Parts: sequence; C-alpha cells; structure tokens
Amino acid sequence: MSKEEVNALLIAGDQDRPLMLENFGKMFFAHKVSAPFADWFRGLGLSASSHATSAVLISLRDEDLRPDLPRIHTPTAIFHGALDRICPFPLAQLTHQGIAGSTLTRFEQSGHGLFYDELAKFNRSFLEVLHSFRAPGSRKEGERMQIHVIQPGQTLYQLSQAYGVMVKTIAEANELDTTETLVVGQAIVIPITGQYYWVRPGDTLPRIAQAYGIPAARLAEVNQIAVDQPLTAGTRLYIPPHPHRTAEVNAYIEPRRKEVTPGLTRAAEEAAPHLTYLAPFSFRINRDGSLQAPPLGRFREIAERHGVTLMMVVTNLEKDQFSAELGEAILTNEALQNTPLDNIVRTARQFGLGDIHLDIEHLRPEDREAYNRFLRKASERFHAQGFLMSTALAPKTSAAQTGAWYTAHDYRAHGEVSDFVVIMTYEWGFSGGPPMPVSPIGPVRRVLEYALSEMPASKIMMGQNLYGYDWTLPYVPGGPFAKAVSPQAAIDLARRHNAAIEYDTQAQAPHFRYRDRQGKSHIVWFEDARSIQAKFNLIKELGLRGISYWKLGLSFPQNWSLLEDNFRVVKR
Repeated sequence: MSKEEVNALLIAGDQDRPLMLENFGKMFFAHKVSAPFADWFRGLGLSASSHATSAVLISLRDEDLRPDLPRIHTPTAIFHGALDRICPFPLAQLTHQGIAGSTLTRFEQSGHGLFYDELAKFNRSFLEVLHSFRAPGSRKEGERMQIHVIQPGQTLYQLSQAYGVMVKTIAEANELDTTETLVVGQAIVIPITGQYYWVRPGDTLPRIAQAYGIPAARLAEVNQIAVDQPLTAGTRLYIPPHPHRTAEVNAYIEPRRKEVTPGLTRAAEEAAPHLTYLAPFSFRINRDGSLQAPPLGRFREIAERHGVTLMMVVTNLEKDQFSAELGEAILTNEALQNTPLDNIVRTARQFGLGDIHLDIEHLRPEDREAYNRFLRKASERFHAQGFLMSTALAPKTSAAQTGAWYTAHDYRAHGEVSDFVVIMTYEWGFSGGPPMPVSPIGPVRRVLEYALSEMPASKIMMGQNLYGYDWTLPYVPGGPFAKAVSPQAAIDLARRHNAAIEYDTQAQAPHFRYRDRQGKSHIVWFEDARSIQAKFNLIKELGLRGISYWKLGLSFPQNWSLLEDNFRVVKR
C-alpha cells in the first residue's frame, strides 16, 4: 500500500471505524468470502484496540525494517500471496533476500489472507515447515553449529542471550544438566544457522572472509557494511553457512559380554542416523579356519532401519590379543585359507553384512607378502560374491617404517585391492604409555599424507577416537594404566574437581589437571568440539573418503552435531 492509501485508512478509522474495517476486509482476500465469514472477520477487527490498529498502520507507513533483516538468524519460512494488495509480493522477495537461510513459498491465488484463499496449500506448507525444523536427533538443512569456549562466570542464560538460542536447545545439543555449572574452558556447540564472529583488534573484513572461505563482498553484504570499512573490536559479524560435502562414516561397536548390553544398543540407535557403516567387533578366525561371531543383538535391525551397511570385522584375535602365530598359520597355508574365506562369505550372507573388513594386526614382518597374497585372494572372492572389502591399517609415516604393528601392512597393496581402508590414526597417547593426546593433529596429518602417496584419497577413512585417558602422575613405565574416559565424563570430572580445561593449539587437543581425594595428581587428555572440528577440517583439506570411529558407547554429543554440520553422510 502507498503512504496515501494508509493515510486514508487512518482517517477513515477515526471517522467511521466499522466502515473502514469492512472496506479493508474486501482488500484482505483475493477470493470472495461468505457473508458469515465476513461478519466474523469484521468482528475481529472491531474487538481489537483502535489504538493498536492505528499504530500498526503507522508502522506500515513509516518504518523501514530492511536493515534489521540480516540480524535474523532463526529458521524462517515466508508465506506470501502473489495477489496481496496490502503488502505486495516484491516485499516478500526483499525479505527473503535479507534473511539468510530463509525459505519463500509463493501462493499464486492468494491475497493477504492466504490462510483462507488457499487453505489446503497453507496447511500442507505449514506442516512441511514444522517437520523441517529440528527435532531431537535430526538437523534442519542450513543449520550450523558454532563452537563456544566457556569463559569464567558464563552461564547458559548468557549464551542464550548472546546467540539468540533457547537455553533448552543449547542444553540438549550438549547433553547438559541446566542445574550444573559450566566448566571454564569447556567447548560447547551452539545450534544456529550460520555462525557468529566477534571482531578482534587488527581484524579486517577481507581477512575474516578468507579465514571462513567466503567472498569478502558476500560477508560485507550480509552484515550491511563496506568491504573496506574499519572494524571495531567486539563487533559481532554474521558468517553465512557453507554447503556440505559428502563423507562416509564408520563406527566400531564392541560387545564385551555374551549379550549386547542395553547401553550399547542405545549407542547404536543414537549413532545410526549419522553412519554409513556399523562395525560389530569382531568375528575371530580360529586356528581351524572357523569363525567365532560376536553377539549382534539388534544391530541388524537398527542398521536396516537407518540405511546403514553392517560391516563384518574379521580379526586374528586370540585371548583378546592380536596373534602373530595365528596370522602366520592362516597366511602361510594356502590350503587352509579356503576354509576361513568360505566361512567368511557364508557368515556375511547369514547376517546380512555388506562389507567384509579385514583387521589382521601384529603380524610377523616376514609375513608381509603372504598377507598381500591373502588380500588379493580375498578381494577376488569377496567382490565376486557382491561384497565390499575394506581393511584396517596401522598408522605409518613411510614404507620403510618397521615393527610388529607396521612392517606387514603394505599401504600400496591395500590401496590396490581394497574398496577403502581405515587408518588407525589414534593411540599416540595410550593407557600404558606416557600422558599425551590420543590423536594429536600433527602426527595424524603426517600419517594421512603418507597414505595419500600410496593410494587415492577416495579410499582413505581417517580413524578417530571417541575417548581420552586419565593418567595418575607421576607417570611410571609399567605402572598403573591410565583409565579411559569419554569426553562427557572428562568434563564432569573437571567440574567435580573445579579444574579449568586448557587447550593445546599445536596438538589440537584439550586437557586438564586435578588432584584426587588421596592427594594424587592426574592429567586428562581427551577430545572436544574444537579437536574434532580440527579433524573434520583435515578430512576436507585432504579430500578423504571419510572417518571411522573407535568406538561407540562413549558419550560425545558434540561430535555427532559437528559431523552433520560438516558433511552429508553417505548411506549405502
């Protein structure tokens, strides 16, 4: 409406409000309404405050809200009638352009009252929008996760105000108890569309845009500033979301008892929406070539429901240890090899397993070529039967690297015969070793860069731990083993001991120290949102196939949120 038309409505409202409302109602709908409906609609207007009606008209006439649109970062759906005579359709287009991540639905046969003009389409579109918004365990396309590190005195309420996100939403994303205090240094994720950046001294808009991989002109447009405008420290900039790239995701799951526990079943249920493969650990080869299967519980049902491929992990474990002797017995006896290969194929069919994953470790160095021959034979057999074949590899940095865990793993041969490999890029810090990060980014990068020299990136899945370790100090070789802790348990431990979490930027890993009730010192290295994001960035930088987790059952909610934030998970 023009300013003149609005002024006429204001005057008519002062002189004959019932007549003004009747005439306004005729403009509201594109289609003729029934007399009873018209009476009801006019009654709504008469029951409203006359002052409020005038205030709304004045706002429509005088206010320009376009500069505020880029500040809207909640999921927004815009419904607008193409025949609207009160707010013409170009206004909806401007609104859509101004609100990042918004959607616009055009109602071709509707005026301003599209809920009447096209009732069926309105109801259908409204339900689609509601279903697209985030529910527990799902993500809305375009929604992003921002990592925030807790500072002294910060509360969930303060974060809610700063980011415009409800306390409940932040708490659910991080599995936080709202009655507990936050830990200084704790990294949490904030579910928003896009993310925010607070300007630091010396920042320029082109430099910030480069850091986030977006054109400086786009960043300036979204924040309605000039590209060369000086930035004031503390200013909040909005960073629009990036498109996802695809990735395959595997997770091992290890039943340690004769039956799958409810906790492991629940872990599989929660992770399955984010997985390409689920890998029960493990099917053990016996000396006579038979197989000992792990308990599978409801894994097959869960996998089928979520479009996940079950992986058959085949190992040379004896008495819970990888056995070089068992490996030698199988790999050096070609006549005996047919028995386990036949049993593997038969078992894979029986349990509906789509990928056969050979995790043969701790072999004698002299069995390297025997293992390569076995892999070629297995690859031919499995592929002929329609199965994928993958392998697990120890983390090497060169072909010349030797040792019980390394020599027999020939990266080039595995890359040639396998559909993909899982490289176990973790356990630099391990339970029996000195305190250090479990998967420091530098060593992880060096292993992956060597792997890229031997096989295509499209065949490499980076291994990632879902745990950390708690070491008692001083560390003594052969002394008490460190205790494994989940990332969530590590944060709870820091909270109980009032310990601030620090972050090693070189290793890209969080850690903290505390003293127990017996007065003994401890150090805990674990994973958090920052460290896992560093690994996701590495996957994208190197163009890898994806990521493989060891192992489910350890709580790390930020990982799954950030995984979906970075990738579209492939389902096979």
